Amino acid sequence: MRKTLILLLALAFVTILPAEAQETYVHFSNDMGSKHAKRMLKIFESISEEKWENAQKKIEELDEKIEKLKAKYPEEADDLKEALRPLPDLARAMMDISPIAQSIQDGNKHNAGTAYEFLKRVEKDKYARYIDKFLEQIENSPLTLGDAIDKTEGILHNEVKKQNTVAAYERLLNQLRKNSKIRKRVNDECEQLTFEEVIKASNIGRCKEYLERFPMSVNSKHYKRVTEFRDSLAYDMMPQTEAGMREYLRDYPDSYIADKAKANLYEYAFKNLAHTEKAYKTYVMEFPDSPRLEEARDSMFSCAWQNAEGEGTYKAYDTFCRAYPKAKMIEEAKEKRIIAGRKEFARLSAKNVPEELRKDSIIVNFIRSKEYSIYSRRMYGVRSEHVDTLIENITGSKGESVRKIYTFDEDGLIACERHSQKGYTYYEFGMEEGLGFYLAQITQPSGKAVTYTPKFSANGQLTELQASDGSRETYQYPNDSTTIRSTYAKAARTPSQTERYVCGRLMETNKGGVRTVYEYNDKGDAIRKVSNSGSKVLGLTTFEYTYDENGCWTECRQKAVDGSIQERRNRTYITTIKSSLEM
Repeated sequence: MRKTLILLLALAFVTILPAEAQETYVHFSNDMGSKHAKRMLKIFESISEEKWENAQKKIEELDEKIEKLKAKYPEEADDLKEALRPLPDLARAMMDISPIAQSIQDGNKHNAGTAYEFLKRVEKDKYARYIDKFLEQIENSPLTLGDAIDKTEGILHNEVKKQNTVAAYERLLNQLRKNSKIRKRVNDECEQLTFEEVIKASNIGRCKEYLERFPMSVNSKHYKRVTEFRDSLAYDMMPQTEAGMREYLRDYPDSYIADKAKANLYEYAFKNLAHTEKAYKTYVMEFPDSPRLEEARDSMFSCAWQNAEGEGTYKAYDTFCRAYPKAKMIEEAKEKRIIAGRKEFARLSAKNVPEELRKDSIIVNFIRSKEYSIYSRRMYGVRSEHVDTLIENITGSKGESVRKIYTFDEDGLIACERHSQKGYTYYEFGMEEGLGFYLAQITQPSGKAVTYTPKFSANGQLTELQASDGSRETYQYPNDSTTIRSTYAKAARTPSQTERYVCGRLMETNKGGVRTVYEYNDKGDAIRKVSNSGSKVLGLTTFEYTYDENGCWTECRQKAVDGSIQERRNRTYITTIKSSLEM
């Protein structure tokens, strides 16, 4: 019963609705032949035939119908508008660009600008793809959405060209669709007009604005010319000084006149240089392409050379040689480095002589004379450069004993010999400036000192030592490794003894007609001594050793021909001089 009542009420409600409120509206894209779609088509037919007043009248009639529906049946009014969307907007846009648009007084401003906004909205509508098919129903001259857009953009373009201002073009470019057919043309015209204004203004700021607005990445037509114009303006405004050129090149490193600015910078900077090695060196390093480079380099060499000459030391000349190997005075510098080094190596130990000096013959002889000297620790049988003290206990065949302590200086030369029974013997060495070293004095345990005056050859080799007691020694060098030492008594013309050394080892002695020859093992220690007079053998002594883990002998046994031990020596090697050694 209840269901029947509800149904009757619903039927009664339907029967009392006016007929127009019962109309349904299908979207034109689904039914292009519907009553409301045909009504819309009539409007477009009038527009196509350029019957503007008729078209405007039909648009107004449609608007009135929608307004009436809206007053009584708002939902139905909305359905009608939705069924026609976006055709009314398209029609209004077409009317806004019609010849009668300016005479229409409906409260809206009718122009191409407002029409274009309608068209952009229509183009984005989801039903836009059905518009052209709908308009194809017009028999004589069908319209298209694209034609409407093109025509509107054409009108807008013409208006901008009449205004002929950059601002007008910029507004249009901001308004145009991204895919607009006229965008490139409008942009090109805008660029051209902007370019003309930039050139006329002759203003760096305007140039920068142009280059930002029309970068090379968008194929700007005048980018290069404006860039060069900007660079030229900036150059003309810049002070023609070193600071001005530096600032210009900092701000415009890629300027087409950068080479000109650099050339001026090179010149200004060179003229401002202080006449110092440091100033010229800075210039050479900073401006390797400067046409003044050679001049600056020569001046740098000259200043550095003056400094080296002023000091006149090995270090000064060595610094110059290392810093400026291509200087025109380099050979002279090398020569003076050697000369200065010869004077200065007296203050150096042999092992600390710089490598550059070791190539000089005089210094080579100096180093060798120390290494192979009869006063070197090598001659004492010590071959480790780390040993500076040697303690030796000597026991004779009858049990008598003697203790000796030898100390060596940093060059390995004997400095002091302490004998447990006789006392101290001191050795002092001198240096002939630029030549070599020599034995300068021996102070005996008694306190008596004998001093020596040397003579050297031109290449720095010691040739003679004249002793203060009237005796003398002479030295000969048959080859680089051999030294012959001859000892003369006071006023004597023939030597009392002659010794031959090879690489610092005593190989042979001749004294009073007796010749003694020495033989050595692979460690450099004497293992045999033979004395003879003519063909007669006077004595034969052999030596046996006990070595430590470092290869240094700790015991030497001196044996006679019959094998008996004549003398036994025991050694202790110390690497640090001890001031409190007990005998």
